[in-house]
Amino acid sequence: MPIPPAPYAFASLPKIDSRADRIDVGQLAPSLARGEGYLGFARNDWQETLGVHMTSGAPEQLIVLPRATYMPLYTALSTAGAVLLMLFKFYSLALIVALATAALFVLWGQRAGHARDYGPLPVGRGLSVPPHTEVAALRPGWR
Repeated sequence: MPIPPAPYAFASLPKIDSRADRIDVGQLAPSLARGEGYLGFARNDWQETLGVHMTSGAPEQLIVLPRATYMPLYTALSTAGAVLLMLFKFYSLALIVALATAALFVLWGQRAGHARDYGPLPVGRGLSVPPHTEVAALRPGWR
């Protein structure tokens, strides 16, 4: 393989424009392993996948997945701590932990998205699509 495999278990995504029973699996697997499909390269240490049109399957947007982090775990533990402190009537301490929980939610939200606009980015096979944060249509979470 020309590049190390992506940390999310696929080397590239295939272009599917016919029925699945017409795909030659013997040719598909080696070409994907060589990175000849969509997203067959690493970019900015992002975890990426494609958002496609619902009926045609044509790629419409580049979805940048969140990076692996322990921030959700820390936020959940802080939330549980605030609730338990209120349950046991330690209200002063519960207020401090609740403020820390709010700060963790803000920090977690700041890490989402991009710091700037990128415009259409190449995804392979001669195609460029915009990141999901720059698409005017519905974003992945709203579909």
